Amino acid sequence: MEKEKRGILDWVTAHEKELSDWNQLIWDYAETAWREYRSAAWYVSKLREEGFAVEEGSGGMPTAFCATWSNGEGPVIGGYAEYDAVPGNCQAADTIERPRDGLSKYAGGHTDPHSALGIGSLGGFLAETERCIEPEEAERLMRDMLPAWQQHFTSDDYTEYCWHAPTVRLYIGRPTHSSPTPEYRYPSWVMNALGGIRACIDPMIMSDSKTIGMTIVDLLTKPQVLQAAKEEFIQRTEGGIGGAKWLAPLCDYEPPIEVRWPEYVTTARGYNRWIIP
Repeated sequence: MEKEKRGILDWVTAHEKELSDWNQLIWDYAETAWREYRSAAWYVSKLREEGFAVEEGSGGMPTAFCATWSNGEGPVIGGYAEYDAVPGNCQAADTIERPRDGLSKYAGGHTDPHSALGIGSLGGFLAETERCIEPEEAERLMRDMLPAWQQHFTSDDYTEYCWHAPTVRLYIGRPTHSSPTPEYRYPSWVMNALGGIRACIDPMIMSDSKTIGMTIVDLLTKPQVLQAAKEEFIQRTEGGIGGAKWLAPLCDYEPPIEVRWPEYVTTARGYNRWIIP
């Protein structure tokens, strides 16, 4: 293995405790979309601590940021971190269904969990793969659940990126229970709980960080890998941005940018209450 990649693995191994703690913090914040104030502030602080230049409030969004780091001329590699939770999914890191202490089950909670996806990405970039099955096979298995006419899978928050820049796709598995029978599906709270149990979620975070970190090394040190990504982008869009098959950002409603941003308020019941003015 190249020296650079060995350095990635060593860094992640040496920082497993910190990565685990960081995930727990964001998982416990469980701030839903548009009001991830503490989560975003933590990322901004951490990235600045690590030497990144950070723009806060990117795109006019108080809870968005853009962090950059450079050591000179060379390829520009981009990534992102999710940190928003989902309303109505408040679940404790427990083996029984119950909300986190002091909260309603209708409060926000991490599902995917975005806490781990974000920290895994952060770990990969801070460090600089593990692959259970071939990416093509993973794609085939995912498409088994899609209707024949559907071309793209899952939500648009990350699939949008592949229409604006050459993109590398990575597959990282998260923990789940094996069903006792083919027909049985565990309730959603089980998956949510696993995201907060260190022994279950930490292996995913570490694999994520290693995979992203070593992929960055490949993109920076192997021009043919970067070129292949560029060629795939040009071919798929038939010309890149503005090409014959390029898709502009999609939205099926007018963005409510004129509405005031949701704010947390302090009441007699505590801080974790929010209103939409």
